[in-house]
Amino acid sequence: EVTAGDVVQRRWMAAGGPFQSNSAPEAHFGIPKDSGPLRVTVRFADGETLTMEGVVAGQRVVADRAKGATARSR
Repeated sequence: EVTAGDVVQRRWMAAGGPFQSNSAPEAHFGIPKDSGPLRVTVRFADGETLTMEGVVAGQRVVADRAKGATARSR
């Protein structure tokens, strides 16, 4: 989920698939570059969440349950 001011965008992702399938677990959000600081929240199936504040539009956010979340410019 990405929050920009009072606008919230959500993407649902499902794990698994056909035998030996391989699809990247990625979600893309169309956020205008002038949106200001963003809050990114990842909710896992068991209810655990990772939240990052101050993310900038155009950054790539990587959510890893063991390491937390990181943001990198492209």
